[in-house]
Amino acid sequence: MEGEGVMDYSGTAPGWTSPGGARDLASSPAAKAAAVTALHGLETDLKTDGSGADSATHEAVAGLKGWETAAGLSDALTEWHRQVAALNGRFTAARRALSGTNTLFGDNDGATASSFGSGPLLKPEAGGPVPPYSKLSQF
Repeated sequence: MEGEGVMDYSGTAPGWTSPGGARDLASSPAAKAAAVTALHGLETDLKTDGSGADSATHEAVAGLKGWETAAGLSDALTEWHRQVAALNGRFTAARRALSGTNTLFGDNDGATASSFGSGPLLKPEAGGPVPPYSKLSQF
């Protein structure tokens, strides 16, 4: 069957939309910067909130010394700290990835611009073709 197994990445296929309904790729440095700031705030809050149960749990463990409940609470607190650290690591990785993406897009834009050279794209020459023409006109 013709066209079977062909993937359309152009965004022109019927029914194709990206998340949010947009039909093109767009990058907003301001939105990425806001997301990085929000993730940094989550990291900071997680450090504070993640240790909020420490003192009460330690008091409970001390009060229940000799009981299996104390050992269970201690194990639960250790697991809680492990999970908080893992979540914080995910936030940190996401923040760094977003920052890197912002840098990557900026570097790519600069490289693309510099590939066109420093002079104007359309430069009329004496006796040459009248603009608009491109550098391809010379070939």
